[in-house]
Amino acid sequence: MDDRLLDLKVVTPSGTRLSERTEYIEMPLEDGLIGIKYNHAPMLARVAGGTLKYRVGKQTNEFTLSPGLAEVRDNTVTILISN
Repeated sequence: MDDRLLDLKVVTPSGTRLSERTEYIEMPLEDGLIGIKYNHAPMLARVAGGTLKYRVGKQTNEFTLSPGLAEVRDNTVTILISN
């Protein structure tokens, strides 16, 4: 596997719900889907409820998100949701 990976974290008030090293992330924002790869520009965005997809190796995984906020910075994607 390529060493150009993203750290993905989904955090709720009760703790971390997901923590993965991944090659690609697709998440629902309020104005549409966005794809995130290694070295993506820093950003802060509102996440819409829906399905987060992320790829590890040849496997694509899914995680259901409630609305929240996402920060992309230094190859780390942190998503803050309420539950």
